[in-house]
Amino acid sequence: MLHVSSLSRASHLFLSIALSAICLLLAGQMTAQTPSFTFQGRLSDNSAAANGTYQMQFSLYDALSGGAQLGTTITNNTVTVTNGVFTVQLDFSPATPFATGADRFLEIAVRKAADPPGFTTLTPRQQLTSSPYSIRTLSANAADSLSAACVLCVTDSHISGIDGSKLTGTVADARLSSNVVLKDATQTLTNKTIDSTTNTVTADKLRTATTVVNVNSSAAPTAGQVLTATNSTTANWQTPTGPTVHFIGESYGGGIVFYVYNNGQHGLIAATADQSTGIRWYGGSFTNTRARADGVGAGLKNTAIMIANQGPVDGNPFAATVCNEYSVTVGGVTYGDWYLPSKHELNLLYLQKTIVGGFSSDFYWSSSEVANGLAWIQTFNDGFQGSSNKDFSSYVRAVRAF
Repeated sequence: MLHVSSLSRASHLFLSIALSAICLLLAGQMTAQTPSFTFQGRLSDNSAAANGTYQMQFSLYDALSGGAQLGTTITNNTVTVTNGVFTVQLDFSPATPFATGADRFLEIAVRKAADPPGFTTLTPRQQLTSSPYSIRTLSANAADSLSAACVLCVTDSHISGIDGSKLTGTVADARLSSNVVLKDATQTLTNKTIDSTTNTVTADKLRTATTVVNVNSSAAPTAGQVLTATNSTTANWQTPTGPTVHFIGESYGGGIVFYVYNNGQHGLIAATADQSTGIRWYGGSFTNTRARADGVGAGLKNTAIMIANQGPVDGNPFAATVCNEYSVTVGGVTYGDWYLPSKHELNLLYLQKTIVGGFSSDFYWSSSEVANGLAWIQTFNDGFQGSSNKDFSSYVRAVRAF
């Protein structure tokens, strides 16, 4: 006669079934943090603690009898019993039998490994006690979204840190540290001192390591002004009086700066567009003009020599004249000292073609002569420089110096 006793945390159930004179005492003690949980029982054989290997089947249902099975039956053919105690790991996934918190009942079938085939099902099914329900508590729905049901349910002791990037919204001024400098209603930071030694913020002052500097705030600064110390304890906003530093890519002097030297005090400016998309280098005569200067500023001399030598020939415009006659007015100032760049200046322009912009990938004339019938030319596709017949039509971009 088989006697099965299922022991929960608070009650004892007894029932009997014939099964090869084996007595099975099940201690329903289970723990779970995932869908997998541990079931531990005690098996006795003829009133003595069992030892050896047994075969067991475990099925989960939604009712004490009948009902629907949840998941599949778990069969373990090698359950080791030692001094009557056995432990098995049960996992009914991918089913989620504990998701809703409803009652669940475990059905167990057992046989000796040496017995003929066939399991004997033990009845009644055993209701699982609260231990397995740590998978999902009955109040878990309220915690899913921390809704209105969660009032003061998350406290300081539950929080060890928050990623600052996850914070959004407005934080009230009263919640901020006293070390935080606040703006007034006009979004202006006023009557404050930034003190590097004490990390405090007080009146209109700046503090160095040893000295408090008063900041004259009688007038707001204008664009381009800098805060300048007038003595060891006073500073105010002043317009810089030193030389202006220019930079490549700057819009200045009627065009775009493409070369600077002398710490940005001087350089070259390119017109913002081509002065011609196809024009001859010469004015109609293959003569030795001696316009062979090269380097920064050399193009201005070359241009004057070319016009003096070729101007009267056929009266048609050529590379030097279209640059010389170009002018542009920007900000009320008219810039008219443009010229055809020398070979070196043309290459400097090519190196900054992307910043200046508006160039073709074709050939551009320089003002540097090679011989009676030849002058230097450069392609803005790959930077190649070579000589070309002076009657060849090519692009022209004027430059000026500052």
